[in-house]
Order: sequence, then structure tokens, then C-alpha cells
Amino acid sequence: MEQPSSSDSYEFIDLSSDAGVPTSRDTRRLIRKQAMSRVAAARRQGGVWGQHNRRQFPVSGPDLEQQAEAKDEAAAVGSTRADSYSQQRGLMLATRARMVVPVSVPSSGYESMRIYYGFDLLDLSALTTFHTGRITAQLLSREPFRLPHVLRCRQWSYFSFLPSRYGHSACLDDAAHCVAARVRHWMGSPSDPPDDGVLSLYAKSLASLQRALNDPILCLQPEILCATAILAIYELLDSAEDQAWVRHVAGASVLMKLRGPQRYQTDFDKALFLAQAGPIYTEAMLNDDRCFLEHYAWQSVFRSSVLGPGTFSDSSEIIVALWTILCPVPGLFKDVQNAVCNITDTDNDIIGSLYTRARAIRTLLLQWHRQFEEISLSNSSSKQSGDDKQYETLGIYMANLIIVNRLSVSLNTRAGTELEVETQDVASRIIELDRKASATNPRASLFLALKVIVAEATLSTKNEWQQAIILLDEDHVDAKSFISSQIFEHWVHLKGRKIRSPSAATTQKFYGGTACPRIQQLSQRAT
Repeated sequence: MEQPSSSDSYEFIDLSSDAGVPTSRDTRRLIRKQAMSRVAAARRQGGVWGQHNRRQFPVSGPDLEQQAEAKDEAAAVGSTRADSYSQQRGLMLATRARMVVPVSVPSSGYESMRIYYGFDLLDLSALTTFHTGRITAQLLSREPFRLPHVLRCRQWSYFSFLPSRYGHSACLDDAAHCVAARVRHWMGSPSDPPDDGVLSLYAKSLASLQRALNDPILCLQPEILCATAILAIYELLDSAEDQAWVRHVAGASVLMKLRGPQRYQTDFDKALFLAQAGPIYTEAMLNDDRCFLEHYAWQSVFRSSVLGPGTFSDSSEIIVALWTILCPVPGLFKDVQNAVCNITDTDNDIIGSLYTRARAIRTLLLQWHRQFEEISLSNSSSKQSGDDKQYETLGIYMANLIIVNRLSVSLNTRAGTELEVETQDVASRIIELDRKASATNPRASLFLALKVIVAEATLSTKNEWQQAIILLDEDHVDAKSFISSQIFEHWVHLKGRKIRSPSAATTQKFYGGTACPRIQQLSQRAT
């Protein structure tokens, strides 16, 4: 037989019956080398060659005090048998029983928490989307079977940064433990209120958050805003008090404004910003408030937050572009509502300005939708990923188109016939979209709930609005004719929006000086 070659090529080794079993050490080594060569090549190509084996926990022994106790236990075990073998075996068993299995490096603290609770907080990332709201909490309370569908839809979010930041902020750590314990209890007994252990962690996390908020320096750190957002998710899963989630969102809104737009520079900061933007917008819309994110400085934060993967993820360019258009809508809604419900306090210039703003936003929405359709067609062949928000995004676009159309008609019923036909068609499409999502995408169906409420309120008031438009046209009133305040308020009430009496300052001067620059440009062009 030939001597082993130093080249990398294979050599044929004769193992026939005549040759017998090879006895040469070099020959046997060559056989093993050839048998393992393909396995070794695959390991080198896998990118984990020479790295720590994270699936095997290293076993570390007890300290000196534990060893001393183990010797005493070993002596007790060996008392019935005098031979040294039994004593040595007793020592080994007692020592092994006290051995601990540490978590894997480098995320030792977070990994330990994940193992302890049997749950990974990264699975909650889908609840950090733009589309989470108070209606989400109500649905999860009534239909807890929806939560597992959400947990299967991981996405890029501020939770992605939690493992690396765990252990550096007591406030953030306490919030993480609180929510992990709540989810573990939820998965076991979704219809039961939190147990004493969960409530104890909740009280601890609230106290920790309060201490951080009382510190003028510490409260500006992103970990404190993250802890507030995580505790809002706790309230989302706790049906005991519906307004608790609203208060946490309000608190996060105050923290964001306190930090200022200049602090959102890192990816972690921007992930926190995007997660809070949707709930802040929704609460402003429901509470008859303005959304501070319409200011130019915050619009710049939006544009700098195009980060994550996915064509239709929350941090994709097309989705972020939509939110820059939507943030001025709550302020427009507030001003139009004040005008319609207090006609004697407004003049023609104010009405014309409001109508122009509404038409400008409508123009931007239609332009955005054309771009959305082009991207959707170009990506129709690709498989929808877990962070793909096409259903939810289309739903919020259509819901806001309904709102802007109705606001336009409210200010000028002569433009109402065509817009109301389009509005009813869009509302029907939202209902159909939700029906489709319920069958194919339970997560999307959960987050479409608020858009469905807008659609149903619009469909149920169809006859009122159409009759009002026809009657005003037949009366040949001037171009600034309003929709009836009763009809307007009925629609607003069905949407779940508050109706407030405007203050004197609000009726005298309508907001719009720092709104989105694109809307201002379109408004000036129209006038």
C-alpha cells in the first residue's frame, strides 16, 4: 500500500478481504481524516468555526463553603458503608447536585430571565407597531386566543435592543420582569387576573419608574422611555382597567416631548420613537387634541427613522412617508369640528383655509397611495414576511381618506356628492379588507379593528350625509355651506371621538403655522 500523501486529494485505500483490516497507525489516521474532511469543510463555511458552543452550558462547581457542606453530606451517605469508594461517590453526587448551569455569554442576564420565565420578550415585538391602540386591549381581553397569533410575528423594534441593555438600568430590568411574568401568567390563564407574584413585580416596576422620573437627568435616558413603553404593554394585557394603557401612552408622550427631537439619534432611540408615534396619533385623534408630531422638527425625526428591513415594515420608507402625512390630521379634525359646531365664531377666511388644508392632505394621501400600489405590484411575487404591514397600512390610509373626505364635505357641501360616493366605497373596502385579513392574517385583523370602527360609523351615517348634501344643494345656498352640526356630531360620536366645546382662543385663531411644510405648500398653491 502506498504511503499517505501530503496533498489534499483523496487516496484509495484497499480494504478488501485479502488485504485484511489495516493495522498501520498512519493508514487508520488517513481513513479518519478522509471521513471527516467534508464535515470539517462544512463547519468552516458555517461561520461558527472556533466559536463558543452556545447550545452547551458549561458546568461550574460550587464555592468552598458549598464544597465543605458537600463533604458533610458525603460523610452521611458513607456512614452506612465504611469503604472509601462509597464516601467518594457520595461526595461526587452531593457536589453535582449543587452545581449550577450558568447562562450563555454575552447576554447572560437577559438569557437567564428568558429561561426563568420560559418566554422571550422579543416575541412581543408585534405589539410595538403603529397600529396598537386601546381597542387592541379590549379585543385581547374579550378574545385572548388572538395573542398567540401576535406572538408569532416578530419584527424589528426596541425589543431588539433589550438583550444588550439588560442589566444596565434597574428601571428597564424591573419593567422587563414585570411583563415577562404577566405574559407567562396570561398564557397559562388568559381569563384570570394577575396573581400576587405578578402584581408584586408590577408594583416594584412602577416604583422604580417613579424614582427614575423624579431624577431630572435619569428621566431623559432612552431606557426610561423604553420602560414606560414596556409597562404600557403590560396594561395592554391587563383588562382590570381600560384607561391604564391610555395613561402610559400619555406619559410616554410627555417623556418624548421632554427629551426633544434632538435626542433621537441612535437606532434604539428611533425604534422607541416609531413605536410611540402611532398610539400618540390615535389618542390625539380620539381625544380631540393636536398631535405634536406634526411639527417640522418631529417630521425630521420621522424621515431619519427609515431603518428596518422589509418593504412594508414599520420603519420602511413608504410607511414612514405615510405617517408624515397623517400627523397633521388630528389638528385639522379639531379645527373643522370647532368650525362646524360653532359656526357663528368663524369667518369665511378661516373656513377657506380649513377647506384648503383638507384638500391638500387629500392630495398627498392619493399621491402616496399611487406609490404604494406601484411597490405592491413590484413585490407581489415575494412571500409576505412577519413584519409586512400591507393590510394594516392600507387600512389606516383608507380610514384617514374617509376622515379627510368627510371634513371637506363638512366645510363645503357643494363638493360633497362626489366625495361622499368615494367615501362610502372606501368604507366598504375596509370591511372587505378586514374580512380577508381575518381568514389569512389574524394579526392584521387585530390591528384593523379601529379602522373598521371608522368604516362602520361612516356606512351607518350614509343616508344622513347624502340627504343633507342633497337638501343643501336644492336650497341653492352659498359655497360655504356647512353640514349640520347634529349630523357631524353623530358621526364623530360613532367613531368614538370626544366632542369638546372650544375655548375662545381656539375659535379666534386656528392652528396651522408649524404644520407639515408639504401641506403648507399645497395650501398656498391652491389659494
